[in-house]
Amino acid sequence: MFVQFRMDLARALRDAGTEVSVIGAPGDAYPAIEAEHFRFYPWSLKRLGKNPFAEANAVRELIALYRRLRPTIAHHVAMKPILYGSIAARATDTPAVNAVTGLGHAFIEGGSGRRALRAGIEQGYRFCLSGKRSITTFQNRDDLELFVSRKLVSRNSVRLIRGSGVDVVKFRPSPEPNTPVRVLLPARMLWEKGIGEFVEAAKILRARKVPCKFILAGKPDEGNLAAISVDQLNAWGLEGALRWIGHQSDMPALIASAHIVCLPSYREGVPLSLLEAAACGRAIVTTDVPGCREVVVHGENGLLVPARDSETLARAIEQLVLDKETRIEMGKRGRKRIVQYFSKEEVIEGTFAVYNSLLGSSSGVTGRSNRTDIQG
Repeated sequence: MFVQFRMDLARALRDAGTEVSVIGAPGDAYPAIEAEHFRFYPWSLKRLGKNPFAEANAVRELIALYRRLRPTIAHHVAMKPILYGSIAARATDTPAVNAVTGLGHAFIEGGSGRRALRAGIEQGYRFCLSGKRSITTFQNRDDLELFVSRKLVSRNSVRLIRGSGVDVVKFRPSPEPNTPVRVLLPARMLWEKGIGEFVEAAKILRARKVPCKFILAGKPDEGNLAAISVDQLNAWGLEGALRWIGHQSDMPALIASAHIVCLPSYREGVPLSLLEAAACGRAIVTTDVPGCREVVVHGENGLLVPARDSETLARAIEQLVLDKETRIEMGKRGRKRIVQYFSKEEVIEGTFAVYNSLLGSSSGVTGRSNRTDIQG
């Protein structure tokens, strides 16, 4: 996740003269991080870990690392790093930025078990985000207002930074391919991304003989409770309503091969896949939920539909499949919106402003002796 979402920020910090260390679980990203000459420190945290002794040990590890590294700022990304990192920051008197990039599984509607889980997580946030030397950032206004209204964080210690930023040079417009219309869903293969509704919409339009092809691109996230099994993904492909092509490393080429990008998610921070699609000049069909509606203005650069509604999703996709002129115009307007509000330069500038406000006007993040630790 660090390489995909935080690498540009880390490079900008380095180029500004700041030493950057990265703390996280060892994995495939390690060589890419080392190749950029960032110091990487492995952390034994397990995303779905529930053993209280192992979790306490992860906190102790982090406290020891902070005492050793003495960071100027610790930048915590995602729920467990925010909770445990905040404890470590308090124990070592380290200023901290806590980046809430989305609310996750527990904050999506569910049964009593999920409500109980949410209550516990909220109590953790309420304690951990109350530090005097911390700022909490949110990617969309809905999440920010929810945290403030639930008294999980005070309003004077929150900031809005919309998304992780997109490289508008790398992701640039291209003509639509001269093929039957392709509807692409690029995401982790999670039920909460609306994959099931996308499949149902594909079946509906196939039955209506609407001339389009549906494509799923992405891999299951085995560390997520909402992961869809490989067997299920393969079974959908065998049914013939769509193709699952797995993980794709060349996102600009993938988006260029499509005519419409779709993400019927239940809730997001700000989805990078939609930012990239809009930057590439593609019309979007997505849900009218937090995060997604940050990217799409209904009728301007795409269409918004209710979450969990396959029939309405199918009708919206059909509308754009059959109207090339509208698709093209929506794509152009989407590109302008991304350049104006969501470029990586905008996000980096906003993040630097948060760092500097936390450190005070007399210092900043551009000195050689400064260090920013980013966890993901």
